[in-house]
Formats: sequence, structure tokens, C-alpha cells
Amino acid sequence: MFLSVLIPTRNRARYLRFAVQSALNINSDEIEILVSENHSHDNSATILSEFSDPRLHVYIPQIPLAMHENWEFLLSKAKGEWVYFLGDDDAMMPHAVEHLRKVVARHPRVEAIVSPRAYYFWDGLEADYGGSQLKCNFSDKEVWRDSKKMLYRCLDGSIDYFALPQIYSGGFQRNTLINRIKRAQGGSYFKSVTPDAYSALVGVLHTFRYLEIGVPLAWIGTSPSLQSKHKGGLKPHELKDRNKDFYGMHSDKKLRLNFALGEFNNFTFTTCFYEAYTSAAPHINYDLLSQRILKKVFYDFCHKKSLQNDSAAIEELSLELGFPVPSVLSFDYNIFRLKGIFLFFVYNFQKIFILVLRQFGIVQKYSYKASAETVFENILAFDVYLSKMYSEFSQIDRS
Repeated sequence: MFLSVLIPTRNRARYLRFAVQSALNINSDEIEILVSENHSHDNSATILSEFSDPRLHVYIPQIPLAMHENWEFLLSKAKGEWVYFLGDDDAMMPHAVEHLRKVVARHPRVEAIVSPRAYYFWDGLEADYGGSQLKCNFSDKEVWRDSKKMLYRCLDGSIDYFALPQIYSGGFQRNTLINRIKRAQGGSYFKSVTPDAYSALVGVLHTFRYLEIGVPLAWIGTSPSLQSKHKGGLKPHELKDRNKDFYGMHSDKKLRLNFALGEFNNFTFTTCFYEAYTSAAPHINYDLLSQRILKKVFYDFCHKKSLQNDSAAIEELSLELGFPVPSVLSFDYNIFRLKGIFLFFVYNFQKIFILVLRQFGIVQKYSYKASAETVFENILAFDVYLSKMYSEFSQIDRS
């Protein structure tokens, strides 16, 4: 078996059908699709029963599981050489197995791969993301990244963890890496309640390098939640409820949120990554844990929440962590932000340079941008364009 696509799901019947169908649409017998139906209250089980493809296997845990437990349960069933967790509002792209095989053939020693983030915005997010419905592009890039350097960039706040080799949101991990992580951690893979961030962390802790490619292999579906500005007419039970189906399912006797980082009701990617980082102990360098670093996390949180005009969240976390809310004239805060801006340009110089070259037609990039009049009724409606894009991309003479 070449690829295992794992779909953990709970109360997401509105999108689940498309996630499963997208994986089944891949023309390959070397793929297995494993779904863990985590005791949903909607008609998820009925939807899954409508599929009859032998590559699809549906599991129901004995009891409802917290998110990281559900991921661990499903991972234990995987038999593929490569593993990918597909969100239940996401979708695989039809060329995923074909291109992944090409990449592995060119780089047979690779154990972790990151593909570009291609977004599909479901109905109801217009107020959050404007009129755009999808973002997708192809490029020739295949670059080795130094795992530890990228880890430090995440810790200093210059990049978010989705640039690291997750096992989710476009990131793929080989079973040799997964098994090595399990051995180092006493038999389990996920040691944090934020499994996507944790997979990114262990992906760099247990490798020297990973491969970043330029062809997206999966859609990152973004769907309305209770926190969305506009909910597209959806009823409360049809929206993602983090407190009910994520945070509320953790037990004091098992893994729970690291309260040193606050209650997590208002989170940022940096906060999630530090939660994963602190949960990885004793497999990490304790020297990197300090109040100074925690303050940097807080500053990052303040910056992002200030852009959303969410002063209440800033005040709440300020009280929880014991740090004063930084003023506009705060020297430490401004130095932190200036350093972040400087590091962004330093680390992204290559990307900026390539963008300039593309403007002059020196470097080609195949992309698709939906116009305001273009509407795709669901995440699979773009597949015909994807197949055409990938076919044209594969025929380019790069000699």
C-alpha cells in the first residue's frame, strides 16, 4: 500500500461526503481511505454507508474520543508507506498519488514532504475572506529544508507551523518516520491536544531535513464555525464548535491544554505550536523554554488580535499570563515586531525574488484565480480544472 488517507470526523456530515469522495476519485489501487466516525450526532454514519468502494474502511471507536485520541486511533490502522490526515471539510486532489510517486522516485530517501497550501472556502465565509472561493497554484519548486532551522524560525515567531512537515494540511510523512517517532515516545505518536501542530513539531524533531514541493496535493477546506462573522444561514449544530467537539472532550486524567499558555479560547498558530512544543517533553531542549519566549508568544497573540480589533481577548490572556498589555509605544513590543518584519524579509527573500522573476516571465507559474462570477458548488467541482492544470504542468519541457 502506497498511501493511507485518514479522515477523522465528528458532526461534519455537511462536508464529509466530499472529503471521502475526493480520495475515492484518485485513480489508484495503492491507496486506502480510513475513516473514524467519532460518534457523531448528525447523519455522518448514513452518508458513509452509501459508499461501497473496497478501498474505503470505516471505523467507530468504542467511546467518543478527544481529537488527538481519535487521530491516534486512526493512525494505528494505517498500512500505507505514506500517511496523510485529511480534514473532513478538505479534499484530496486527483493527481495526489501520481505526483507523490514522482517526487519519491526523485528523492528516495525523503521521509517528510510539504506541498503548497491550496484553499477552498466553503459558503458562509464571505465576510471573513471576501469574495474569493479558492486559491491554487503550481510551481517547479523542490527544496530541501533544514528541519532544526525551520523549528527555530517557528519558535521565534517568524513563520507559522504549517510551513513544517505536518501529517495534515498538505504535509505527508513516511511510515519509517512515524514508527521512529512512536518508538521515541513509548508507542504513541500524538502527545498534544493540538495534533496537527504536534505532527509538525515531531516532523522536524525527528528529521534532519524535509522536502518542500511546489505542486499542491490536497485542498485545505475552510468552513464556517461559531466564531465566523457570517455563518451562511447554517444552523448552530451545522457549525464547527471547538469547545464542544474539541476542547470539551479532554479529561483531566489524560492530556489536556497547557494552561501556562492560557485557556486557548482565543488561539493563534504560534500558541498552538508552543502548546505542542511544551507537550513534547522530555523529547525537547528545555533551554528553549523560558518566560521570555512565553512573552514573545503573548506579543504575537496581541498583534494578531489587534488586527481583528479583539481587545477583549488580549485583556483576558493578559490577566491569565500576568503580562501587561503592550502599548503602542512599548519598546519591547515594537522591537519584537520590527525583528519579526526583518526576519520575514530575510527568510522570504527567495520567494520575493522569484515573484519578481515571474513578473518578467523568466519563471513560469501555473495558477488559477476564481473571478467574482465563478462559483464552484462544492470542493470537488474544480477537479476538471485541476486535471487540466496538472496535465499541462507535467508536459512542460524543463530540460
